[in-house]
Amino acid sequence: MTTILVTGGTGTLGRLVTERLRAGGHDVRVLSRHSEPYAVDLREGGDGLDTALAGVDTVVHCATTQRGGDERSAANLIAAARRAGATHLVHISIVGVDRVPLGSYRTKLAVEKLVRESGLGWTVLRATQFHDLVTQVLGILARLPVVLLPAHALDQPVEVAEVADRLAELAQGAPAGRVADMGGPEVRTFESPARAHLSATGRRRAVVNVPLAGRTYRAFRAGGHLAPGHAVGRRTFEEYLAERFGGGEDGRRGRAWLRAGPGVLVGGRVLLGLWVLLLPELFWRWPWVSHLPPCNEHLLRDFGGASLALAVVLCAAVATMERRPVRTALTAYLVSFVTHLLFHASHLEPLSAASAAGFLPLLGTAVLLPAALVWLAADGTVFREPAQAGRPSAP
Repeated sequence: MTTILVTGGTGTLGRLVTERLRAGGHDVRVLSRHSEPYAVDLREGGDGLDTALAGVDTVVHCATTQRGGDERSAANLIAAARRAGATHLVHISIVGVDRVPLGSYRTKLAVEKLVRESGLGWTVLRATQFHDLVTQVLGILARLPVVLLPAHALDQPVEVAEVADRLAELAQGAPAGRVADMGGPEVRTFESPARAHLSATGRRRAVVNVPLAGRTYRAFRAGGHLAPGHAVGRRTFEEYLAERFGGGEDGRRGRAWLRAGPGVLVGGRVLLGLWVLLLPELFWRWPWVSHLPPCNEHLLRDFGGASLALAVVLCAAVATMERRPVRTALTAYLVSFVTHLLFHASHLEPLSAASAAGFLPLLGTAVLLPAALVWLAADGTVFREPAQAGRPSAP
C-alpha cells in the first residue's frame, strides 16, 4: 500500500482523485487550508507541511488559488517533498499554458517548470477546461439580458471525473514526465455550449458574438487551449448538463405537471370568462350565484374579462417555462381564487345544505391545484430541460 498526499483534496478535482485512490487501497492524506488533520496553507509552508509529507511516497498536486501564490505554493511543496523523501510528484495543468498568454496560464507554466526541475520523479498531465468551470462562467454571463461571447472562440470541455480517473492512474504508476494531453470529446464554438446551458437552466437570452482584440483573444481563437488530437473524454457537455440540471425522472415529471396543471386552470378560466361575457344573465341564474346581491352586468363583465386575462397570463408564463414568471402567474391565480373562496364561504346562508356541501369542496379543490403548482414551482430544477446529447462538434 502506497501513502499518497493529495493537495487541494477537498476541491472539485482533488476530492474525486482522493476517492479513487482510496478505492484502490492506498493510504491517502488530504491537504487543504481547512481540512484537518493536514490543514496547511501551501503559500506559507511550515511544520504542518512537513508533518503532512512524513512517510509519503507520492504527491498529487491539485491545489490552486485565484488569489495568487501558486508558484510559491509549489516551491514550498517541492522543498518539503524532497526533505520527506517522496519519490513521485504528479501535477495537473491546463492545455495551452505554453500557447495562451493569459496570466493564470503563465503561472501554470511556471509551476510546470518547477516540477520538472524539482529533482523528484515527476508526471504532468494537461487537461482542457472542466465542464464545471464552463458552466460557472456561462452562469455568470447569463445574468445579463444578453449573453455576450467572444466571436469565433472554440472550446473543448472535459468531464472532471474522467480527468480524476486518469490522474489517479498516473499517481499509482511510475513517474512518466509530460504525458499526453487530455481533452473533451468535442471541439465546438463557444456559442454551442452557451445555448445548451441556457436551455438546460430554463433561461431565454439573446446570444451575441463580439469580436475582440489582443494577443490572448487571438490565441484562444487559434485554438491554443484545445487538444483536438487528444479528444479522449467521453462525456459530452450536454450529458453533464442533463445530470446537473433536472435531467432525471423527477425533473421530467415535474415539468409535465407544470405544463398540464396550468392547462387545466386556463381551460377553467376561459370557460368561465366566456360564459360570463357571452351569457351574463344565464350565469346569474346559476343556483350557486343567484342568491347573491342583485345582478350588476358591469361587474360581471369585468369578472369575465379578468378571468380571460388571467388565462392569458398563465399561458404566457408556461410558454416561457421560466421560474419567476410561472410562479408569479400561479401565485396571482391562487390569490384570486382564495379571495373568491372566502367571499362565497361568508355568503352561504341562502343556500341549502346540499348546495353548500357541493359548492365549497368544488371551490376548495380549485384552490388546492394552484397551491400545489406553486409549491412545485419552488423547485427550480423542474424548469430545466435536459439538453440533447450527441450534437455534432464544430469543424
